[in-house]
Amino acid sequence: MCHELWNILYPYVFALQNGTELDYGAVQARQFDAKCPDGGRVCVHREVVE
Repeated sequence: MCHELWNILYPYVFALQNGTELDYGAVQARQFDAKCPDGGRVCVHREVVE
């Protein structure tokens, strides 16, 4: 994983690990989507499943 993508993901991963709900469209959810800043070649979807 490139450092640019990690710099985008890290704050979201940290927040999810600490129980935070994030803005996900029009709702609050324990998930997020992110794309690599190099044109979106890598897409990541992460969500908490309990």
